[in-house]
Amino acid sequence: MRLFIAIELPDAWRAAADAARAALLAQPTLPPVSPLALRWVAPARLHVTLRFLGDVHAATLDPLIAALVERVPPIDAALSLAPAGLFGGPAGAHTVWLGVRDDEAALAALVARIEDAVSAAGLPPDPRPLRAHLTLARVAPHATRAERRAIAHAVAQLDPPPAHATHVRAITLVRSHLGAPPYPMARYEPLARIA
Repeated sequence: MRLFIAIELPDAWRAAADAARAALLAQPTLPPVSPLALRWVAPARLHVTLRFLGDVHAATLDPLIAALVERVPPIDAALSLAPAGLFGGPAGAHTVWLGVRDDEAALAALVARIEDAVSAAGLPPDPRPLRAHLTLARVAPHATRAERRAIAHAVAQLDPPPAHATHVRAITLVRSHLGAPPYPMARYEPLARIA
């Protein structure tokens, strides 16, 4: 099973992400960007991934859920949206995102507890630091270098989104069912919600 642990979003964040998408599409770019160069994430599918687990054997599921319940205490993490950015740099842009701000470092504490639970369930550690974000769009593999630079320029022109502070009350263990190539659209199945 392909799994990840995430924060589900409030409606205000989904609306802000949709507004950012509209603003990005309204940006003039030279050269023009093909409508097929960006694959947008539907607002209903947006989330903040706290820990990507990848392929996990089904036998690990129950110990993982038990470890999350036991080792992740309630943490009241106050988060807000931050400016947009992209992964891959201007010439290699592959993901457009909205940042997530955590002024009190509560999210880092939450991720540390999640990592402890994942380790207790027998899964390997994740050496990468968390960079909390909402993925707005993925740049299509066939996008040209010029289109990637134009996308990067348009992202840099976006105004920061409204803050829309929210409190994290639960984390969700999600199973991702991958679609078929060439544009696999994953289907997400919540398996457990831990308060």
